Amino acid sequence: MRLLSNRGLEWLRQRIMALPDPCPLDHPDIGALALVGQIAPVLSGLRGRISPIEVIVLRRLTPDLVRQGALRVLDGARDDALVRLTLAGGLVAQTDPLWQLACEALADDPALPLPHRLALSDDPVLLAQAEAVLTMPPTSITLDHVAQVAQLLMQLYHHGARRPRLSHPRAYTLIFDHLRMLATWAQGAGCTGSVARIAFCLRLLDDDHPVADMLSDLIQVQRPDGSFPVKLGFATADQTFADAVQRRSMWRWRCTWRRGNAGAVPRPSGCSPIPSRPPPASWPTGSPRWTSPRRRPCTRQPA
Repeated sequence: MRLLSNRGLEWLRQRIMALPDPCPLDHPDIGALALVGQIAPVLSGLRGRISPIEVIVLRRLTPDLVRQGALRVLDGARDDALVRLTLAGGLVAQTDPLWQLACEALADDPALPLPHRLALSDDPVLLAQAEAVLTMPPTSITLDHVAQVAQLLMQLYHHGARRPRLSHPRAYTLIFDHLRMLATWAQGAGCTGSVARIAFCLRLLDDDHPVADMLSDLIQVQRPDGSFPVKLGFATADQTFADAVQRRSMWRWRCTWRRGNAGAVPRPSGCSPIPSRPPPASWPTGSPRWTSPRRRPCTRQPA
């Protein structure tokens, strides 16, 4: 699993580093870069540690780029790439007033897709709407329906950074039943992206849920360069950054989740419009440092 994960990480690194530096706002792969940046904080195998992909993303996702995107959002632009860039902007622009204003403008826009508004607001009304969509049994299953449900649930859980509080415990059961129906359909349809998304979502709800059959389908179709084809099966066509980034990111998350997260919680995503605050100046400079209980300082005196 680590070998497969590292192979995919190298594929992402090559695609990100191939972007121009500085990257222009109108570049066609800005949306893909922003998507990786949005998920990057939870792609770590250790509690509270910066993930390798986050370090790579920060070489192209700069404060100036986020600021340019925020200006366009404030001017009324609502392109999907610009919205994703704003959502990922918290990695580098937490204290930028323009970015905060852009987040507030997007959160108040009712025309924006529900997953994007959930990323920017904890409004109970939005949470109730998301719960209603996720607990409703589907009348027909399509690729768009799978993508919508997966994106909504991933954002509801902030890609694993926290667990939402739904209206009733049975809501989790209804969502889980919904996902199992989608998992059966995705495997039957042979859609790589749908299988990766639903495996991701099933483990968000229950980290002990067996997804070995879904992972085995994904393992055997990974190409030597680390990318995944659109359909489950052998493929030789090259994958573009924008087309393959979500399948690659879901797989990377699944590989790192078990490796170092035994009971750990991923580091929260940096997409909150609430600015980070420095420590108060009144704090004493000589405060004792916190020491982990697993590594206590030696108190023995030398002989």
